[in-house]
Amino acid sequence: MEIVEFVERNSDGIDVMLLEQLRRDAFQVRKSSIIAIVQSAMTVCSDTVRINAFRTVSMYTGMTARMIRLIEQNAAVALPEFVASM
Repeated sequence: MEIVEFVERNSDGIDVMLLEQLRRDAFQVRKSSIIAIVQSAMTVCSDTVRINAFRTVSMYTGMTARMIRLIEQNAAVALPEFVASM
């Protein structure tokens, strides 16, 4: 979420739909992570826990790919500030 907010504040011409998708994905990653943690704490790792963990990793991978595209598209403007914020 912080990276999405940074890109939104520091870049011009960002695709609003892409930013909204990244926000939704970030929320889903958090939600899936919490579900997997709670389930694994309550039971031995079942298929459901494995599926939730897989979904979380898949969403995170997709988010990372989209963030890389955003950074590549706006690298000249955003990259120095982005690196400094890390």
